[in-house]
Formats: sequence, structure tokens, C-alpha cells
Amino acid sequence: WNRATARGDVATMLTQTDHPLSRAGAAQAVALREALDAASRSTGDALERAFLASKLLIASPSRRTAQTALAALRDHPAAAEAGVVLRSDWREVRGV
Repeated sequence: WNRATARGDVATMLTQTDHPLSRAGAAQAVALREALDAASRSTGDALERAFLASKLLIASPSRRTAQTALAALRDHPAAAEAGVVLRSDWREVRGV
């Protein structure tokens, strides 16, 4: 999607609706996982503590979202218990 947008490749943008995570996106997911790991080893703020105490991880089933969730959240305590739940009703809504 990012490459197609940069090239102005409208045909690709319109025909490929479930784009994979880009290299940059994969790197960002790894960076998020590392930040979450660091937060889990510190006292963190209230929001970080609440997130790390979550019992359920839910994501959209779109490819990029699922790839991000699996890469970034693989070490989250809830991922070991229940994995990441993909909800088909949590898809991107275009034109909103």
C-alpha cells in the first residue's frame, strides 16, 4: 500500500485491499514489542500497567493488523494464555 501510494499506483491501491506489513511496519512492530518489554520491567505509568494487565488481546483480521499484533504482542502475558483474538467485525471501514 505504501509503495503503491508513493508511486500513485491507483490500480494496486484499489485491487489489493489486504496489504501485508511493510519492512518499515515490521520494524515498528518490533520496536513496539521492545518498548512493551521495557515497560513490563519498570513500574511504568498507569496506562502501561493497565495494558500489560489486559486479559484479552483483540485485533482486526486484516493482514497488516494481524501481523503487527502477532509481532508486537507475542510476549504480552495475555498472548501466552489466549493468543490474539481476530474479530471479523473489527475491520477497517473506508470512507468514514
